Amino acid sequence: MTRGKYRTVYGFHEHATLLDGVVALTDETTGETVVYGPGDSWIIAKGTPVLWDIRSDTADKSFLAVTTDLPS
Repeated sequence: MTRGKYRTVYGFHEHATLLDGVVALTDETTGETVVYGPGDSWIIAKGTPVLWDIRSDTADKSFLAVTTDLPS
């Protein structure tokens, strides 16, 4: 990823760990913003609207995306 902002609505559940860089993720449903650095992890639920703010020149993440819901 490169420096900048963009909005997305997650079409999948995601668990991610930031490998390099600094990003701020804002859950646009709640307005909560969390800033992440290398080694930090997060989980985002499918359907969540998120504003990404990549604050470093570049950022890399490792992630697992799950497109289906688990049975309850």
